[in-house]
Amino acid sequence: MAALLIPIDIADSTMLSREEIECGRLGAYRTFENPIEQLWIKDIAVTERDGDNVYTSAYTFFGIRISQVETNCRLGSIQRL
Repeated sequence: MAALLIPIDIADSTMLSREEIECGRLGAYRTFENPIEQLWIKDIAVTERDGDNVYTSAYTFFGIRISQVETNCRLGSIQRL
């Protein structure tokens, strides 16, 4: 039995403001600077917020999450989880 892999579309959380989404994406792009790593990333989506922290996930072409980044927009700190 062969598996069929279908590319999926990942969307940002609708519960976040535009500023939080932009801050989270900017933090994630700063974290994923390696060109080899960028080959695997299809999409970056801001998934949730906890207090001042915004969580951003990087996904491959088939929707597999490969990494998550925690960005504190108020302090400007970025941490890869």
